[in-house]
Amino acid sequence: MKATHGSHETSAQRSQSYFERNFSLMAGQFTPPVIEKETFPQNIVIRSGPELIRLSTKAIYSIEAAGDYMCFNCHGGKTHVVRKTMKQLQDELDPAQFLRIHRSNMVNKNSIAQVTSDINGEIIVVLNSGQSLKVSRRYKSKVTPQIRSFLYN
Repeated sequence: MKATHGSHETSAQRSQSYFERNFSLMAGQFTPPVIEKETFPQNIVIRSGPELIRLSTKAIYSIEAAGDYMCFNCHGGKTHVVRKTMKQLQDELDPAQFLRIHRSNMVNKNSIAQVTSDINGEIIVVLNSGQSLKVSRRYKSKVTPQIRSFLYN
C-alpha cells in the first residue's frame, strides 16, 4: 500500500461519501430541480388581408403549404392564408397537438378521424373534415408511433 501525503481516508469514509453523493435522493435530502414544461399558445394571431384574426388552435384541422404561404384549414370550411414557413409554424405550435406528416402538411391530432394504409404501405390520414392526406416516406417513421399512441389512448 502506497503512503500518500495529505488526506488519509479510510474505505468506510469513502463509501459513506459515495452513499451520500449518490443516494441522498433516497434519504430525502435532495430536491430534484423543477423542470418547467414549455407552454404553447392556445390561440394564434394571423393577418388575413387588412384584418388581424385570433384563431384557436383547436379550430385548425390541417395546415398546408402553398408556395411561400400556409393555408390553415379550419372548422366550417374556412381557410386562412398566412405568409410563414412550415418550420416557423412547427416551432410555434404545440407538438403534442400538431403533427407534421409531410414537408407540405401538418395536421391537428384531434382532427384525425381515421388512419388507413394502401396496398403499397402508404399511410393515409383522414380528418374529421373528410380531407385525406398522405404521410410521406420521410415522415412515416416519425409519424407512425405518434399516430398509434394517439389512436389507442
